[in-house]
Amino acid sequence: MVFITYRVVVKQHGLIFAKYILDGIEDKLKTSSDLKPMKSNHFKSNVERPMYSVLSNQKIIKQFDIQIPSWQYYADKYIESYDE
Repeated sequence: MVFITYRVVVKQHGLIFAKYILDGIEDKLKTSSDLKPMKSNHFKSNVERPMYSVLSNQKIIKQFDIQIPSWQYYADKYIESYDE
């Protein structure tokens, strides 16, 4: 199994991604909502997670000579295809 991700590390990336998608859908539907951040310790879990982990695509990019579009590109594709 191979995981490929865009190569920029952004603090609070999940919140930024969710807000980007929600804003795009709200623009299409002419609605609004409120997105509030929550800390992971708010959710009960027995899983131990590292303090910092990042996926790197450098080997696959080099090996196959490919370019990976930004996460915004794929988010925009989803928003474009979103149907009420």
